[in-house]
Amino acid sequence: MKNFLILIFLLTAFIGSEAKIKWEQISYFHSNGPVSPEYHYNYNIRINSDGSGVLEYTKKGKTNVFDFRVSRKGMIILNNALIKSRVLKLSSSELSSGKNLIGGSIYNATITMPFSEPTEEYLKREELKEKTGKKEEEETEDKTGEKKPIIIIPNNVNEKYAEGIFDFYQTIEKMVPSAVWADALK
Repeated sequence: MKNFLILIFLLTAFIGSEAKIKWEQISYFHSNGPVSPEYHYNYNIRINSDGSGVLEYTKKGKTNVFDFRVSRKGMIILNNALIKSRVLKLSSSELSSGKNLIGGSIYNATITMPFSEPTEEYLKREELKEKTGKKEEEETEDKTGEKKPIIIIPNNVNEKYAEGIFDFYQTIEKMVPSAVWADALK
């Protein structure tokens, strides 16, 4: 009986942690910055809420695209890293350090949210549309053609949040299977 209760508790915790975040896509971009073309590389990792993912790796001007899948456990780890980064609770002005960076590596990400999880900036944009009369008179049920709420993590991250955000970035990179990275780096 005791083992059964522990099992129920673990299943509840597992299901509960999966449902904490409702995002549609995470898109993470990294570039090694302004260097000679033969040494330049960049990559974009996109992970959808269903666990499907794409790595677009560019080096020497050639882009290769690799599909991959994130496991259920990986999605929970990713969700937890996103929560710990605090980007869902902060406005874009709080996330930005306000410093203009010159040179160096570039790191940024965009999290696309569903309409049911509007961001602060999205709500402000909708309010502005209403005030300026640009709000469509008839909205469709599925919001076709409208911009989805997004959270943008800038390259110039506020130092207060940098550690959590870079941990989130490392977690995103770890979701790409090592075999995919090996193919990309060839």
